[in-house]
Amino acid sequence: MNKTLAMQFGSGGRVSNLPANIRLVEAGEVTDATTITITPEAGGMYLLCTKEWNASSGAYRGHRMHVVAAPEVDYFGSQACQRINTLHSDNYGVNIVYVADSSITLTRSSSTYAFRYAFYKLF
Repeated sequence: MNKTLAMQFGSGGRVSNLPANIRLVEAGEVTDATTITITPEAGGMYLLCTKEWNASSGAYRGHRMHVVAAPEVDYFGSQACQRINTLHSDNYGVNIVYVADSSITLTRSSSTYAFRYAFYKLF
């Protein structure tokens, strides 16, 4: 399985064609028991994308995309981010948890799976 991560949707090569207000905050790949913790900025609006596969065979497992709204300053740190499940597959290989301290955690749903993720700030 080719594990090159395509993060520049619609572009050729490595040229970014994202609007100036959209920026990649964090991205990566998890193939072990690592827990990813993402802490957005108060009041921000984000896009979280994942793609999951079977770690041993490379077979596709699933994907998802969430639009995420972080709590405003007065509530940040004491309320979970809100999300809309914009799209998703029937199967999944990642657990995404919106924690009450306004952080987001990503872990494999089983030791069988691996996943890639990208977290974009919209504003």
